[in-house]
Amino acid sequence: IFLDFSGFLCYVIDMIKLIDTRKELLESRIEGIHHAIAKMREEATSATRASVEIAIEALALPELKKIEAQLAEVLAEKS
Repeated sequence: IFLDFSGFLCYVIDMIKLIDTRKELLESRIEGIHHAIAKMREEATSATRASVEIAIEALALPELKKIEAQLAEVLAEKS
């Protein structure tokens, strides 16, 4: 019985490490998207501002929402 419990415990510990790694990766991706959005807005000129906002809404924000949902799933798994 001890061997079964020991193996299970190792499995649980490995899963916790995997969840923590995935959480860190997703948080990093979210931070990167926020940084990219800020940089695009900072570098936009009056002539490109509207196009930049369209690109952000069409590309960056949907990806950000997808990653935030994945992060919420990971956090739910952890608790």
